[in-house]
Amino acid sequence: MNLWWRHDLLAFVFAITITPLAWCQSSATPDRVATHQILPVSQQAFEFQHLGQTKAVWHASQTTIRPYLFPLIGPSGQSVTRMGHPGAPDHDHHRSVWFAHHSVDGMSYWSENGGTRIQQKQWYAIEDGAEACRLATNLEWIATDGTPHVNQDLIIELIAGKDNEFWIDVQTEFRAAEGRETVTFDQSNFGIFAVRVSKQLSQVFGGGTLTSDTGDTGEPALFEKPHRWVDYSGNTTVYHENQSDSVPEGITYFDHPTNPGFPNRWHVRKDGWMCASPTMTAPIIIDSDSSLQLRYRLSIHRGGYDPNRAAATFKDFAAQKPWSIERSKRPHIRYELVRQ
Repeated sequence: MNLWWRHDLLAFVFAITITPLAWCQSSATPDRVATHQILPVSQQAFEFQHLGQTKAVWHASQTTIRPYLFPLIGPSGQSVTRMGHPGAPDHDHHRSVWFAHHSVDGMSYWSENGGTRIQQKQWYAIEDGAEACRLATNLEWIATDGTPHVNQDLIIELIAGKDNEFWIDVQTEFRAAEGRETVTFDQSNFGIFAVRVSKQLSQVFGGGTLTSDTGDTGEPALFEKPHRWVDYSGNTTVYHENQSDSVPEGITYFDHPTNPGFPNRWHVRKDGWMCASPTMTAPIIIDSDSSLQLRYRLSIHRGGYDPNRAAATFKDFAAQKPWSIERSKRPHIRYELVRQ
């Protein structure tokens, strides 16, 4: 018998028979605990949690027209986004945080009455961790004739901070569906990654403020202008028995330097809506040999807009390497996310 092999075998036997208690204790140390977790709560809904508290939920039921994130629980304990428009019943397609586009090869994936839909085909990976958790999924944009039009890989990452603040990092890649030579995201300021803020954060309905990276405020100053980020902040009223408190909080929405057209022009509204628009001035065409890759960060923060903090967050985001979805070689794991 090879002596080195025998030594390793004896060490292994000793480890599993003599020191199980020590091993169990070490596995429970804080740096090994998955403080960030993704919990599937139904067939196509996933809760993003930190320390057991839900921060966001990804909804991708086959019965919905398109997937979305809702709620996003801010420091106040209330959602900083909402479903639908506070005053316009024809804007129910505004689904908190969602992907859509007004015209793809002439077909609307913005309206929910255009005969198109976006459906989740499968999830690739659910990864928990001490510093973040990630969900990787595959979406299919289905044309009016019922055939696949666009294939979308999507990675959503939760990174929690202190005082119930957190980041949502989004990375996505669009490819022409199999059998399609080209796909054109037509020129439009509607799409591709949209955010509808809560009623209380909106300027019209709650007295909130839109602020850009240059310090400009309000819809007229920001609309159709290029910016690295845009912030929507305001006060959320929280009720405790017979009294109420006003909690300042908001969302900063960051464009990424690798996105086409960066810094992109923005479609913003004082009624509570914001969207970086990579196709505002020109269409984007992809084919079988190319793809459209986009990255965004949503910073859910306590307090009003802080330009220094936003600049630091942007610097961190810009320095982050992208993820890739890879076939896993580990047992029982089909796919895993690897930092490029």
